[in-house]
Amino acid sequence: EDGEQYVAPPEDATLLQCFRRVDFWLIFLLAFAIMGGGLMVINNITQIAEALHGTPASNDLGLTEPNAPGLTEPNALTDTCGAPSTKKLNTAVFVSLISIANCMGRVVTGLSSDYLAKKIPISAF
Repeated sequence: EDGEQYVAPPEDATLLQCFRRVDFWLIFLLAFAIMGGGLMVINNITQIAEALHGTPASNDLGLTEPNAPGLTEPNALTDTCGAPSTKKLNTAVFVSLISIANCMGRVVTGLSSDYLAKKIPISAF
């Protein structure tokens, strides 16, 4: 009455009926694009950090051969003077932060979904 429209709750549908609906395909494509983009970033985060910092990922993680020519660092996380190497620490921190953010995003999304399912009186969840 105050300018609000009544929205009917979604109807139950079989899987085959869903395949024929436009709203199903819009939600499916949106979820596919968002999840695909997130997985692409997570899978390539080491290469992204390498491109930002200009150091090979294998050197950052200490995975090079110990007798490789030019490798003078006794520890992969220190420079030749024994001080922490900021490029190598930055890459490790970058990878750790994306992993922590991924984990927290999944937890917060799940908790939010449960909370909203109890608060919203329609069968949208």
